Order: sequence, then C-alpha cells, then structure tokens
Amino acid sequence: MLRTDSVWLRTTATAPATGREFPVNIRYVTTHPFEVRFEFANPTGWVSWTVDRALVLDGLIADTGEGDVRFAPAGDEVMVSLTNGREHIVLALPRAELDRAADEMLQLVPEGRESDAVDWDAALASLAGGEPR
Repeated sequence: MLRTDSVWLRTTATAPATGREFPVNIRYVTTHPFEVRFEFANPTGWVSWTVDRALVLDGLIADTGEGDVRFAPAGDEVMVSLTNGREHIVLALPRAELDRAADEMLQLVPEGRESDAVDWDAALASLAGGEPR
C-alpha cells in the first residue's frame, strides 16, 4: 500500500469568453488514486467536478475527453470544457500550475500504480453496505 498523501493547489481560471476569473482548488488524494477534484468558485458558491486522473494527465499534452469534460493544451494554458447538460463553460487554467500538480500526483502514485493505492477491502465493503473486515 502506498502512503496516504495529497496534492492541493489553489490557482485561478479564466473564462476566455468573458475574461472573468474564478478561484480554483485542485485536489488529489492517494486514497482515491484514479480521480482529481476541481472545485470552482462562482457567485453562488463552489462547484465541484471529479475528473479521471488519466484524463487530466493526457490533457496536458493533447486534446482529450468526450462528453462532459474535455481538456486541450493551448500554449501557456490548458483549456477545460465542462458541460452539465444545462450549462457549458470553457475555462483556461495555467499550464505551469497543472504541470506542477501532475508532477506531484505522479510522485505520490506513479502512472500504472493507481490500483496499489486502493484499499480494496474497504471499497468492496462500501459497495456491499458493510464494514471492511
């Protein structure tokens, strides 16, 4: 089992269509090694999106994603497109910040080792509605 640790980054995203800036928290914890959480501040509070870690890592080097979440590198930024069925927004995140977060994630859980960080007994017990043995 890999050690439990996390990456937490606060940065600012820009909506290119309006020029408006949004605070963004990016969180990664080794207890959930396949996911990265993006928390965006908006006028009514925080909106949280949980994204596949591989999608984030791939989106730093090439256009990736289908459906609700898409990433596209664009020079010094990474464009993130989010759709929830009713609303759609494109945000530009600083590439250097995402690169740094990705490096820290990969130091904690190397690519291909995500399954090593999962407590499978607890995960199965949770699915079964019980406690791990």
